Amino acid sequence: MILEYEYKYDVEDQEKTLYFGANEAGDAQGKVNGGYRVLLPDGRLMTVEYTVEGDSGFVPKISFESNANPFNGK
Repeated sequence: MILEYEYKYDVEDQEKTLYFGANEAGDAQGKVNGGYRVLLPDGRLMTVEYTVEGDSGFVPKISFESNANPFNGK
């Protein structure tokens, strides 16, 4: 039996320049969608979105945002 689930967390500490988080959700059929993001030391924001369904395994889509400022306006 497969149960549905969902989780999410975020860490945002401008003083220590920490910015990362993740989320994931799984359905009763076993499909999982999720992602995570992290502010890298070089100032880029790396985002990974992924799916897992059946025998496909972990299928990520990775992107980078240069000169990211996730604390803008906070």
